[in-house]
Amino acid sequence: MGTLTASRHDARTSDTEIAPLAEPALVLGAGMLAAAVACVGRIPGWADDYGAFLVFFALILHLALAVGVLRWGWQLRQGR
Repeated sequence: MGTLTASRHDARTSDTEIAPLAEPALVLGAGMLAAAVACVGRIPGWADDYGAFLVFFALILHLALAVGVLRWGWQLRQGR
């Protein structure tokens, strides 16, 4: 039981140590989303050149990572 409590305490401590990364994470996530929006016009050409499955899989992966980084940065900024 003591180990579980200690691990929770360590997780809270590490959150305060990485709290300064909230703003860079928000900027990175917003930049990734902006880059995806900026490249919307090129996506059909890439799909023709490289295959629709590969391009749309990469797009979904890119957007998922962008949203994940934004969410992580937002949670750090809120202190959760």
